[in-house]
Amino acid sequence: MRSLKALTTAILIDIACSEAAEYIVTNGMLSFAERRTLFATIMKSSSTAETANNSNADLNRQWILSFYEYLLLDQDPSAMENQTTSSDSLSDEGDNVAYQMSSAVWLVRQAEFNFNHQYVEDAYRLARHAYTIDPFDNRGLIIYIASMVELKLKTELFYLGHELVNSYPKMALSWYCVGCYYWCCNKQEFAQKYIVKATKMDKKFAKAWVMLGHVLSAQEESEQAISSYRTAIRLLPGDHRPMVYMAKELVRTHFLSLAQHILIGALELCPRDPGVLNELGVVYMKQDKLNMAVEHFELAVSVLDQASEATQVPNNSSKSSGSTRNKTSFSFKKSCGIEIYNNYATALRKSERFEEALLWYDKCLSANPRDASIFASKGFTLHLLRRLDEAINCYHQALALQPKLAFCSEMVNRAMEDMVQFDFSVDSSFMPSSSPPEDYLTSAGVVNYEKATVVSGKSMNVVGSDGVFAEGGGYEERANDSGAVLESMGLFSP
Repeated sequence: MRSLKALTTAILIDIACSEAAEYIVTNGMLSFAERRTLFATIMKSSSTAETANNSNADLNRQWILSFYEYLLLDQDPSAMENQTTSSDSLSDEGDNVAYQMSSAVWLVRQAEFNFNHQYVEDAYRLARHAYTIDPFDNRGLIIYIASMVELKLKTELFYLGHELVNSYPKMALSWYCVGCYYWCCNKQEFAQKYIVKATKMDKKFAKAWVMLGHVLSAQEESEQAISSYRTAIRLLPGDHRPMVYMAKELVRTHFLSLAQHILIGALELCPRDPGVLNELGVVYMKQDKLNMAVEHFELAVSVLDQASEATQVPNNSSKSSGSTRNKTSFSFKKSCGIEIYNNYATALRKSERFEEALLWYDKCLSANPRDASIFASKGFTLHLLRRLDEAINCYHQALALQPKLAFCSEMVNRAMEDMVQFDFSVDSSFMPSSSPPEDYLTSAGVVNYEKATVVSGKSMNVVGSDGVFAEGGGYEERANDSGAVLESMGLFSP
């Protein structure tokens, strides 16, 4: 693309031309691998210029190089402050950098980084401060609106929308803010009306197209939602997140092959995003490719664990060593990490690795002890291990949290019948000598409850983690809006 070539040439001629780099990143013109290549080229040309000029270019260009590291490599912007304070620079230059650190531009950059890495409270605080300093910075205003949507700050979003509409009625961002307010209020028709108005005012407003896809998806308008996501992908060719949203919608409508193809492309753009890995695991699980599903869930879990370990490093030690916290960029809400663990445990259970699955269900419960679906999943795993007393206890705990959970009601009765019919010992975790009826066994020798769940000639109702009932003999595995994760279990597959 000629525009991209011209922008990169401008940066190489003068690395102080940071506007060109910001335009490239803001419009998603390069993938992560291409941004790394560009950064290496900038560093090489900068070192060559310093050697040729034999001047104090290191001190003068240190801040701009750190800025490129943040912008192109997705590093923490606080590294710029750490490296500046550790350098022996002049006092005037230090004052200039301190002024830049307190400017609206710097606050917006820090807020954008925190929001992209799911530190929403910090992003809201910084973006709000930046808005009070410079209310005309649209980039900071988008982060400010997005953080209020995530935090469900309806009142503040309402007043901001009125202020923008009264001051700038012909600006697309004003009506985008109004649409986001109605999205928070779960008034999807009004949200669609105003976001469509924003896209008509500015057809290249990619954030509005993504938001329109979310609204249409919530209204079960799958084809139109996919069309909106496709427009966002075209406007942001280097950003993997619209591709993930489109794949989630395709998974929800059971176009698994196409969703897998799109997710593989998103994984090439951002190989370390646990959201993409989780989505691929969901697709493989729906295709009964359990080994591939477990492999991708393991990668997603390892990335989440590494990110949590990195964020536990104190800031003081980070400043003293000059290193940065290696946060991981998420394409989904941070709270969905528990659901990734739940998916991993479900994949392990389907692979008949029951003891490992129990460990991960316990980890989910330690983080969220009031989730009835996790208790139901753990109880069913214990049921398959024929540890019926513990399974019944889990079913009762799930029913205490969600009394209308029909699955657990039926499985409690089923477990009690099994204790009598199969003569299982209470508090026993070993396999008994007696065997269940042949009709209830799979080829692996475990109980097949697909044949044991017919009550009064009708398959029982089961419920997913979002409280939506599905007819049939097992949990319906569908994409969740917050991270496209499985509804808690795919229970009755042989």
